[in-house]
Amino acid sequence: MTATEMPFDLMLTNRRDPLQARRFELFRLAAPVFRQHGYRGATMKALAFACHLSAPTLYHYFSSKLALATYHLTRPQLTWSTIPLRRGAEPLEDLRDAIDLAIAGWPDHQLSLELAREAGVRLSRRQLGERFAEGVAFIGRAVLGVAPAIGREHAESVARHVLALLVAPATTGLETDPADVRARIVDALRMELAPADIDPDRFARVMAVPPVAGRYTGAA
Repeated sequence: MTATEMPFDLMLTNRRDPLQARRFELFRLAAPVFRQHGYRGATMKALAFACHLSAPTLYHYFSSKLALATYHLTRPQLTWSTIPLRRGAEPLEDLRDAIDLAIAGWPDHQLSLELAREAGVRLSRRQLGERFAEGVAFIGRAVLGVAPAIGREHAESVARHVLALLVAPATTGLETDPADVRARIVDALRMELAPADIDPDRFARVMAVPPVAGRYTGAA
């Protein structure tokens, strides 16, 4: 799995915090068990087997099944100033990859939310807002890289629009193909960035490059 194939959380944490990167990977491996059996039906033995670990070793990374299930809601939060930049990345390609990586990472975030509800964990608006702010920072930094003249405030506004389109299917209860979500996000970015004099032909060419196989699911 290359950097651009990773769900964005793993790409951001793998170089700065190997432990968090390992926890992210373990959640991804455990996710199919949670999806099949739910929080109550998933056992630590089955989760450990899915992670290719013994149960005691899995407990080394997560103190409980709840800690594993809610990992994406409790892990250290990245901010505008702590999100690392990709060295040498062309801005439009960086933005495209950021969108694809966010799409890839969203299902596991959504799963953590669903598992928390099943476990009876209530999240405050502040906690949910902090997680949304992390996405705003991640997408916003990429938007600002493409159009520095628009400033951080406008870049964050564009990022909020992108995230709203990303999470809309889950909030409306409608099943939507990730490729359709991507198309809507690209259309929104085209309109949002038009005043910044981005070359429309180049924008179209870069955004037309399809995501790497498996990127939506986080698969290797």
